[in-house]
This record gives sequence, C-alpha cells and structure tokens, in this order.
Amino acid sequence: MASEWPMCTAGEIAASTRNALVGGPFGSNLVSADYVEFGVPVIRGQNMGSRWVSGDFAFVSEKKALSLQSNLARSGDIVFTQRGTLGQVSLVPSGKFDKYLLSQSQMKLTPDKHRADSLFLYYVFSSEEQQDYVRQHAIQTGVPHTNLGILRDTPFFLPPLEEQHAIAHILGTLDDKIELNRRMNETLEAMARALFQSWFVDFDPVRAKAAVRREHPRWTDAEVCRAALPTLAREIAALFPDSFENSALGNIPRGWSLGILDEFAEHVLGGDWGGDEMTASNTVRVRCIRGADIPDLQRGGVGKMPDRYIKRSSAGKRTLNDGD
Repeated sequence: MASEWPMCTAGEIAASTRNALVGGPFGSNLVSADYVEFGVPVIRGQNMGSRWVSGDFAFVSEKKALSLQSNLARSGDIVFTQRGTLGQVSLVPSGKFDKYLLSQSQMKLTPDKHRADSLFLYYVFSSEEQQDYVRQHAIQTGVPHTNLGILRDTPFFLPPLEEQHAIAHILGTLDDKIELNRRMNETLEAMARALFQSWFVDFDPVRAKAAVRREHPRWTDAEVCRAALPTLAREIAALFPDSFENSALGNIPRGWSLGILDEFAEHVLGGDWGGDEMTASNTVRVRCIRGADIPDLQRGGVGKMPDRYIKRSSAGKRTLNDGD
C-alpha cells in the first residue's frame, strides 16, 4: 500500500553527481541562431508529452553543447516542462543519441539508481495526483510556470527499489503493448486513407473497368469485374461503374451525382460551452467534447472531457448519438 511506503521528495532521490537536478540554460545562452542541421538534439516542449522524449528535434553543435554541459540530459534522466504545458514529463531514451540539451523551458532530474527506478519515477510524476500537485503549486504570475525549487520539494511515496522495478516493469509492458497497438492502428488508418483516395477521389476501380470495357465491349459486367478488379470481392467490384460522365467538378463515375453536405445531414449544430457550475438556467450536467479531445477519441480513448452545465432546452438538441 502506498500509505505504508516512506514519503520522500524529488530532491532527496536525486543523484549525488553535479547538476543532477537542473534547469535549461539562461535565455540568451541558447537562441534559435544556435540551431544547426545535425548534432546534439535539443529537448523542447514539442518533444515532450509521451513516455520518451521524441519527435522532430532542433540541434546544436557539439561545441555549443559542450559550453552548456551543465544543462545536458542523458539516458535515464527525467525531463519536466518548466514553462508552457505544465505537467509534461518524459524519459530520456537510450540509443540514437548519447546526450541531449535542455531548452530554456525544461528541467531534468538524474535519479540515484540505488534509490529510485527512472521508469517508476516517470509513472509517479505522470500520475493524476502529481499532475494536480503541479497545477496547484504553479506560479501564476505572468505565464504559469514552475521551477527547480518546487520540483525539488515535490513529495511522493517511494516503495523499496525491488518493488519499484516490478511496478515499472508491469506498467512499461502495458505501455509497450499500447504503443504497438497505436502503431498498428496508424498503419491501418493510413491504408484506409489510401484506399479511400484510390476509390473515391482518383476513381481507380472505375478507370480499370473502363479500360477493360473499351477493349472488350461485349463482355458481361461480371467478366469486366474479374479482369479489371481481380482482388476485389465480386459484389464490391460490381458497385463501380465502367465509364465516366461530365459534371461541374469534371469527370465523375457514371450514375454518381454531386451534392452538398447539408443535403445529407439531418441537422448540423455547433456546441454549447455552458458553464462550470450549475445555475438557475444551466441545470443539465454533461461531458463536453473539446477539440483537444478529438485525437484521443480517434485512438479509441475518451479524452479528458470536462463536466459542464447547459440549459435543459439545449440538452436534447446537442446530445451526441451513435453515428454522429
């Protein structure tokens, strides 16, 4: 149980080496003019947000990185966003690069390997409890931000190292499976987009049938389908015509027609942002889908849709149903 584990702070489990808990360089020490095409990657906000720092990196030269060596991060270090999207935390991976440079908006913790498991700490600082702690202790002056002092004093429960390894292994294995599924879904989505492009934008099946029909005008539709689209099921191949006709948008498959979205929609409505709290007019509690939730919904998740209160008269109109 977490309550049986001792409480410690991030500063207490930092390695005893120099710069184990450090922020990015001072603003004028790292500017966009320092970026080069290749070299030492710079960890910026866009490289955060997942288990490992990743994505498209900016780079600085080895010489520039050496001049800022106190701000370097290496495999096993944990990186935190200090300014920007607070709460972001990622691990520095091993492999492609042996070192990374922090941007001005990041901080890093090098944990004492005899006391703390890096992957376990990643899950600790990614937890909802720690995310709440970051939000509650953010400095609200100007752009909300945090600092090394707040990170150093951040408390959390720390189980024995052997238990940390076990917890990290289980959660890491689950994340590996989730990542594999995500990549498979991305591949399937790319295939679906390519198929849609081929069928309904480039009209490749129609072009193939039209070519066969021109060569064999007396063939039956079934014969044309077998010759032109041998890999498609017969009933699907038969849905595509074998010629084109003119339209306002150019040639389209014969028998197809042009339309506008409104002709095929029962109704199209915007959302109702409602209010954070119940009022005399906003009495119905709902979950509100925001633009930020759409990527999660596309991946089969539920996003972080907030609870809102809207008018009863709006509830029926704006409720989402299967197929919307």
